[in-house]
Amino acid sequence: MADAGLKKSSKGIETSFRMAQLKAFFIVLLGMSQLWNAVLIGIGFLSFTLLFPLYSYLIMPLLLIILIVGYHAPVAGIMLSFVLLFPAIAYQTPVLAWLFMVPFAIMLFEVFTEWYLIAALLAIVAAPLAPEPMGSALGLAVIPILTLSALKLGSNKTAILLPFAVFVILLLSSFWQVENFAFLTISKSSFVNAEELQATKPVPELLEIPGAITGGLLDFLGEWSKAGKGIGYFLEAMMNVLFMDAGLVQIIGWTLAFYGVAYIPLMFPGGKMAQTIASLAVLILIPVHYLSAMISDVEPNIMIMAVSVVTIGLVALMDEWGFKLTSEREIVAEKRRQQFGMPGVVDLSVSATGPKSLDDVGGYESTEKELKESIIMPMKYKELSVVYGIRPPKGILLFGPPGTGKTLLMTALARELRIPFYYIKCSEILSQWYGESEKNVAELFKIARKNSPCVLFFDELDSIGKRRDRYSSDETTPRVLSSILTEMDGLKGDAQVIVVGATNVPDMLDPALLRPGRLDKIIYMPPPDENGRKEILEIYTRKLPLAGDVDLGKLSKKMERFTGADIANMVLEAARLAAPEAMEKRKVVPVTMDDFTRVLKTVKASVTFDMLEEYEKFRVDFERRGVREEIVSTEERKVTWGDVVGLDEVRKTLTEAIELPLLHEAELKEFQVKPAKGIIMFGPPGCGKTLIAKAAANELKATFISLTPADISRRGYDNAVSLIKETFNRARENAPAIIFIDEIESVTPARDYYQSKIMEDIVAQFLQEMDGMKELKNVVLIGATNQPQIIDKALLRPGRFDKIVFVGPPSKEGRIQIFKNYLAGIRGADSIDYEKLGDDTEGYTGADIAGICQEVKLKLVRSKIEGVAEPSLTQEMLDEALSRRPRSVTVKMLKEYLLFVKEYGERR
Repeated sequence: MADAGLKKSSKGIETSFRMAQLKAFFIVLLGMSQLWNAVLIGIGFLSFTLLFPLYSYLIMPLLLIILIVGYHAPVAGIMLSFVLLFPAIAYQTPVLAWLFMVPFAIMLFEVFTEWYLIAALLAIVAAPLAPEPMGSALGLAVIPILTLSALKLGSNKTAILLPFAVFVILLLSSFWQVENFAFLTISKSSFVNAEELQATKPVPELLEIPGAITGGLLDFLGEWSKAGKGIGYFLEAMMNVLFMDAGLVQIIGWTLAFYGVAYIPLMFPGGKMAQTIASLAVLILIPVHYLSAMISDVEPNIMIMAVSVVTIGLVALMDEWGFKLTSEREIVAEKRRQQFGMPGVVDLSVSATGPKSLDDVGGYESTEKELKESIIMPMKYKELSVVYGIRPPKGILLFGPPGTGKTLLMTALARELRIPFYYIKCSEILSQWYGESEKNVAELFKIARKNSPCVLFFDELDSIGKRRDRYSSDETTPRVLSSILTEMDGLKGDAQVIVVGATNVPDMLDPALLRPGRLDKIIYMPPPDENGRKEILEIYTRKLPLAGDVDLGKLSKKMERFTGADIANMVLEAARLAAPEAMEKRKVVPVTMDDFTRVLKTVKASVTFDMLEEYEKFRVDFERRGVREEIVSTEERKVTWGDVVGLDEVRKTLTEAIELPLLHEAELKEFQVKPAKGIIMFGPPGCGKTLIAKAAANELKATFISLTPADISRRGYDNAVSLIKETFNRARENAPAIIFIDEIESVTPARDYYQSKIMEDIVAQFLQEMDGMKELKNVVLIGATNQPQIIDKALLRPGRFDKIVFVGPPSKEGRIQIFKNYLAGIRGADSIDYEKLGDDTEGYTGADIAGICQEVKLKLVRSKIEGVAEPSLTQEMLDEALSRRPRSVTVKMLKEYLLFVKEYGERR
């Protein structure tokens, strides 16, 4: 049974691989536009040569030549077809050849731009009139050819093609007194009795063809006087077909049907089955055909129903396999784009690739929601502007690392809005001629206002928006930026032109560009978090055959700092590992977890930690959005008050320093109490000074700005003063804020410990910031140190560091709670004697206890690896670990801290 099931499964996999091969073959076949262009030209040539027989045995060689030429050069293929067809028409009907001169002349002028339209006309007009058995076969292809041509040509050209094609088919039917195979009806009373128009001459033998061609051309030239007679026949047939028969009804009906086929996809820009929905318009042909048959008094052809259904099925198959032929949106967009007169302008909203809506972009739910609320809602619901005065923002800046999806997100937004989204190549704006660049900018915004609503998207905005103080006065870029600023200021609310910029070096942008009224929204797009990465993985692996062991959640955890572009590349590389095996075994080989793991070992995230720090600084300074999103790394657990044990007094001090100015400002003014500016936390290493600062920032919803000695050394001591000034300014702008300086004694040492002028300037700058002219409102400076005696004495007076708090080793109760926190959830933790541990760890810091717990948990891991089924924690393990770890806090250290407290006191 198992073998039978395995064989059945194997057979299913082989079948699916064969189906994939077949699907791939048809997709490639449908995508070979050169081949189909040649086939269309070939059908037209073959149909006409059958209508006007001349070439006999040369038909197939000439058709092969036409196909080859048409494949490589469609224009040359059409011109060659006309050159070969003219002698055939002249040989059979010299009078008709004179009428043929009109389309021949039009072809010479229009073939270079409208070659597809001419090719389609040749095929459509001649195919349904060809003699049996070719005529009926080619006639059945008219509706599919017209459907595909309408999708490709667009509504405007279809409106030109259809009336002319239907009229010519009916006209030729009248001339030759025959019914056509294109489901176009004509009564016998509409036939024109003219023997000169009948192609009745015998087909010459192979060797007689040159003479027949010469004779036909001579007859054509000799009967030029009959051109007037031909015009008479034309007028008679036209009157019969249009006004005495159902010709006008059919022209109108067929034009409306195929105009709908061409236009309807514009109404469903994001729909997967948009072409199929549009092709339903061919069903209009059925009632039109029955109505015209009634007027012409002929029997209707029921095959029109089958051909219409087959045509719809063909288009549905194209949609199912993702083959897009419709070009209505591209045609409309191109007409608008051409108004700009700049080659660097591209409308991304009609791109064949990319997301169809914001829902197709994973990982940025809050940003997508904000864009929908601030842009889509005001544009779609005008009543919001009337009631609330809401208007779309003038400008949006997206900044973040490369590959996070800035362009992708805005493309999705434009598609959801169904408005033009013009991608501007900044290099095309710049010109070597003085004044030309500014003229380009003015013209760009002028045409954008005419085509509003629209989006102007400047990618790499920094290339033309760089700070003007970094250029000389005669350079072009500052003048271009000034022009852009002027144009943005000139955009009125009703213009609905949104300027969007994207950059990965936001600190290079000119401050004038960043103010509200120009860039109203400044949004940070960081690398996606764990959930975002999982969503992106789901999108990119949606169409891949995945093995059952693939865990996208586990993969997302391993991809910290990966951007969307990194994830796409990783998925592609994993698929490449499975592809060779699939080709070798001739069956679908699923992509396994091992494939993804192998790729992850060889690729690295494109975003560095340094980059994230720089972006975070800019974000804190400039980000503007409806509700500021809190960026929390899922890879790093958020520290809360629950992690802080035994430091209740310190916690109370910090809470008061942050909350009193915010929640009780009136009471502070009443009693003339100034909020605390600074807090010094001192004590032995490992007692939780840094931990409580992080918890305070998270719990009190304050901006947390960290400044370390490493930051100063990285900037260089020459730039240290400006770094300190920048840090305090950032905190003022983003109040309430906490500035945390770990190891503050290294940044502001007492003057006895240094002889450097630079260090003196650093200390002076700190003093200036804390009690200088600029008030520190809702900003608290927290310094942490384990050597408080080294700090410059001027900083320790009240009015600067108002609070001096000793953070000592935890009490017995605190030590017990720390043990419980770190051992929570471990098997056997309930049987531990925590009272004994509390007694035995007097003088241990929280970091010491965390190290002991880590050691015993690591021992459990080793036991599990060695084969123990359910290793359990025991008291002996903890006692053994405790015996090997000495106390961090010594009596000498405590005496030094006691002396410091005696000298400066402990101010809480």
